[in-house]
This record gives sequence, structure tokens and C-alpha cells, in this order.
Amino acid sequence: MTSLFDLTEQLAIAVVGADTADLVTLAAIFDHLESIGKAAQTLADEQGRPIQSLASGTATLVQQIVMNEVPDAEESLRRVSQSAMDLQRMVESAMSSGPTPPRPAAASEIAPATDDGGIVEIGCNAEDRSLVVDFVEEARAHVDAAEAELLKLEEEPDNLETVNAIFRSFHTIKGVAGFLNLAQIGKLAHAAESLLDRAREGKLQLAGRALDLVLESVDAMTRLLALLEESIKLGGVMPIWPPVIGLIERLKDYLHGGATRPVGATTETAAPAAAPVTELAKPASGEQTVKVATDRLDSLINHVGELVIAHSMVAQDVAGLTRGNPRLAGNMSHLGKIARELQELSMAMRMVPIAGVFQKMVRLVRDVSRKAGKEIELVVVGKETELDRNVVEAIGDPLIHMIRNACDHGIEPPDVRMKNGKPRQGRIELKASHQSGNIVIEISDDGKGLDSARILKKAIDNGTVAAGQQLSEAEIFKLIFTAGLSTAEKVTDISGRGVGMDVVKKNIESLRGRVDITSTPGKGSTFTIRLPLTLAVIDGLVVRVGRQRYILPLLSVEQNIRPTVGQMSSVNGRAEMCTVRGTCLPVYRLHRLFNVADAATDPTNAILVVVQENDRRCCFMVDELLGQEQVVIKSLGEGLSKVQGINGGAILGDGNVSLILDIAGVMDLALSGVSGERSEISGMFTSFTADEKTAA
Repeated sequence: MTSLFDLTEQLAIAVVGADTADLVTLAAIFDHLESIGKAAQTLADEQGRPIQSLASGTATLVQQIVMNEVPDAEESLRRVSQSAMDLQRMVESAMSSGPTPPRPAAASEIAPATDDGGIVEIGCNAEDRSLVVDFVEEARAHVDAAEAELLKLEEEPDNLETVNAIFRSFHTIKGVAGFLNLAQIGKLAHAAESLLDRAREGKLQLAGRALDLVLESVDAMTRLLALLEESIKLGGVMPIWPPVIGLIERLKDYLHGGATRPVGATTETAAPAAAPVTELAKPASGEQTVKVATDRLDSLINHVGELVIAHSMVAQDVAGLTRGNPRLAGNMSHLGKIARELQELSMAMRMVPIAGVFQKMVRLVRDVSRKAGKEIELVVVGKETELDRNVVEAIGDPLIHMIRNACDHGIEPPDVRMKNGKPRQGRIELKASHQSGNIVIEISDDGKGLDSARILKKAIDNGTVAAGQQLSEAEIFKLIFTAGLSTAEKVTDISGRGVGMDVVKKNIESLRGRVDITSTPGKGSTFTIRLPLTLAVIDGLVVRVGRQRYILPLLSVEQNIRPTVGQMSSVNGRAEMCTVRGTCLPVYRLHRLFNVADAATDPTNAILVVVQENDRRCCFMVDELLGQEQVVIKSLGEGLSKVQGINGGAILGDGNVSLILDIAGVMDLALSGVSGERSEISGMFTSFTADEKTAA
């Protein structure tokens, strides 16, 4: 016989997905309520009668919904949802206080942690696995929403609307997890939901230890969802994650033994019932959305790119015919317009707001500032800015390192700030914006700023910089990206080992981006990250070298010049230099680096393209500039993917393939190809001066 506890669990699951037009689900809810009423007869009168009364009244309400006898079916269904949760609480209370024997454990229950890391079968067929995949995606959205609301709650601890929003997220996860037989996730969601429900009733303020426990539940839920996703890929078994068992116990202990208090007027406020999933779908901006597999989306974008290329090829083939045929010319122009708009639309489908990444930084600042004993305010600007989803996924780790460093190294302790005439509370601003077809992310703080003398000394001590070597302030600041270099006075569990900022640099460079630093002692620092909006297409400058054509990422191109004899010079008669705006830059001949025949050899009859990659600048010598194009990046395959200086390929309008150059890789290739001159040339990469930045 099904236990009373199981019946209320089944009722809660049915209510989560209920809809006023779904008569099958409403009939199931009615049956569950009748079964609960009958099962409650086994309890003592003082425990069983309230459960029987509520179950009977709710069953009548469900019957009225089915018969269209209520004025507002949606509101009535919300009352049914509230009653289902009330019945759960009443049954749990009755079973914990009375002599009712414990129910037998189901196979899906969480097993005790074992030394051999036992596993729990998910217990679903191939069709259900697709539901699990959808559940992971939706649950992550609920977890993110709950975390955002929890951080708001710190400023308004008595805001019942915020508490209800958090409660609904955990309640929805619990219901669907129960339906899919995901015991660990369901039990954690239920334990957190119970604590949140106490806060909804006004019997507990969600602050301090209680808030920390719910935030810890958010982190644990994120971990469990990752384990679930991985287990589906590996064959459908989900390992026990022992920490979740301890967390569930701590949530229960706090709920039963933690400090509670009435919160004044809020105890008189009736908490609204949890909305059905369909109502929550309305946790969105009003736009109707549909989920599409990412591989299908990527395939669509590739095919649209091929369409644009095919159009360009056809347009070139019929170029002669269109001159005497206005109708054909108009049709080709219209086709080109549609192809371009289709490409822009398909690319826009990959774009997602950066708000999700920024939200994680809010949580990070909260946790790090507490751990470091500092008061820090994080101001977020431009969270609605959109960029490629792949860029969004990759930028998270660099931002975590930079925000953590700003909290630990940048912002001073409150007493030090007050002594220096600053407010007790430090300020970090995280800002995103679109500039010239790129995404720009700025991390600014009002802390102590970077100590260039200390950074330089540390770099000299560990051998990164030779003693006596002259470096500009910008070059000194860039030294913090060197692996193993840290100016921290002591190593903490937050930072100080010198293994974070080098990761930042590598990750940003892998995204074809760059990072710049400005800092004023005593005033603060600003880190500016510039990234392409998407990794699927690139704005490039097409150049010709001999009979070959190459594409230079436009983000790295500063200017193009045809040098005079007076601008050209050499070092020891070998390394070529060109004076550009008063600065000597090394000149690299692409035809030598890539062994291209029939290329121009006289620099005054060629074009020098001035490029910049992070703090390095140089000139690439090419024969001709063919124009600017937005091209779809194509992989060169496993065999050519690691060729130094090459970042991929692209098909141009005439159908020919052009290689996309990796600016940093070409620079390194040039250095490695001059053997004995390497030491001379390595110091010739120079940064912008302030005047040159203004002029550019």
C-alpha cells in the first residue's frame, strides 16, 4: 500500500505540470486527493482530521474546475497548488511527531555515502532521457534565477515577493526531479524548499546563516546538474555526490533547531501560491521562444555562410550579363540583400545576453568580500549586451580571476580606506558595451591601483625581466599576466599564487581578443577586454602576397602605409625596421615567412600593414590590399589546425580559399626564423604611446 508520504509527493508532482485544460492531469490530482483523505484515517484524530478536511475540500475544488463551475479557473488551480504544499507539510509534521512507522525506502532514495562511491541508476528509458536533458537546461535557468533573487534578498531581507520567487524555483525543480526519479536533486530541492517555505510564512527571516544555506544549496544544485548531464552522456547512471547528503542534513537541522522569529507585519501577509510551470514561462521578457539543438543552429549558420559565398560566386560569373540586363541586375541585387540579411539573422540567433555571466560575478564579490573582511559594492552596467554564446561560455573564467583579484588585491580594507580619505565601502564596476563591431568589457575598481615599481622588482627577481631593461608603464602592467608572478604579500585561499592572470591572458587570446590596463596609484585600476562579437565569422582585411591571398583580423589592424626610403632602416644590416609616427617597428615579409614566390621585394613598392597584438606591434609587408570582408571561419582539419601563424580558412567570393592569419603566431614565427637576431628583435615590439593612441 502506498504510504501517505508518497501520496503527497505524487500530488505535488502532478500539480507542478497541471493546466486548467488538461483534464487527464486534473483527474489524477482528484484521485491523489481522495487517496490522501482515505490514508489519513490511519492517523490519530488530531492529526488525521485536518488532513482529511483539506484533501476533501481541495478535491471538490478540482471537480469544480473540471466542470467549469468556478469564475477564475487559473486562480482556483493556484489554490489547489497551495493546498498540495500545505498537505505535504501537514503529513511531514504528523509523521515526524507521531508513532507512525517509517515507510520503506524506495529504490531511488539516496543511499548512504560509501567508500567505493556507489551509484544510483537514473531509471529511465531512451524517451525519458530526452526529458532529463530538457530538465537540466530548465533547472539551470531556475537555479540562476534563484541565485539572482537571493543576492537581491540581502538588501531587502523581508521582501516576500523575492522569497516566493526563490521558493517557486526550488519547488519546480523538486516536482520535475521527482517525476524523473532523480532522488539526490529532488531531496535537496525539497530540503531547501522547506526552509524557504518557513520564510514565506513569516516564521523565519532569510538572512545570515539561513541565506548562506540556501546559497550553498544553489551551488550544490549546480554541481548535481553537471553530474546528471555527464552521467547521461556516459550511459545513464548518476554517481552519489556525498556532500549533498550532509547539506540536506544541515538544512533539516537548521529548520528544526535554527533560530526563528516572527517578522512583524509580514506574518499577516498571505503568501501567493506557487505558479504552475506555464505561468512561470510567461521567468521571461514576453517573447515566445523555442529550444533548438546547438548543433542544428551551427549547421544552419554554416549553410547560410555557404549561401552567401555561392551568391558571391554567381554574382561574379554573371557580372558581364547584368550590364545590359537591368532586370537581372535588380534580381541579383535583391538576392544579395536577402542573403546578407539571412546571414545577419542567423548570426543573431547565436547571440545571448552577458547577464548570466555578470550575475555569477555578483555572487563572487559577495563571497570574496566576506572572506576577505572587506565591504565591496559591485555595479553592473550593460548586462543586456549580447554576444556569441561560445564567447559568453569562454569569458566566465577570465572574469572570475580578474574580479577576485580586484577584491583581494585592489580594494583596501575598510580601515585603510577611511585612513586614506575614501569611503569604507569599495566599488567595482563591471561594464559591457558594443564598440566598432566588438564587445568591450571593463572591470574598474577604486582601490589602491597597481604598484609598477613593485611589479618590476618582482619580475626582475624571478628572471622575467633583465636588470636595467627599460620598460614603459604599460609594459610593466602587462607583466602581471606572467605565470608565477604575484605581488601579493601572502598567499591566501583567494589568490596570491600567481597562477590566475596568465590564464586570463591565454583565454582572452584564444578568443582573438586582447586586454589593456590603466592604473593610477591610490585611485584604482581599469582592465579593458576587447573581444569579437562572434567566433563564427570575422571581419578581415584581404591582402595579396604574390599569387596568394591572406586575411588579417581587422581587430588587429592599426593602419596601412606605403613607406618611403627615409622611413626604412635596418639593424646590423639584417633586421628591417620602419619608422611609423616616430616609433621604429620591425618589418616582416610575409612572402619569406610563408615561402611565396613572385612577391614584391621592394618595400617602397609594397604595402606595410601595421598590426597590434596585445602589447606588440609590427609591420607585415604585402603586395596589395584587396578590401575588407566579413567571412565565415572554416576549420582546416586536424592535420593543419596546429600550424603556427594560421587561425583557419575562409572561402572568398570567387570560390578560392584564403588563410586567416593568427597575428601573434606570425610574430612568433618571425622571431623564431631569425635565430641569432632573435634577441635583438624581441625588444623591438613597442606599445602605443599616449600621443599615438590619441592620433589613432
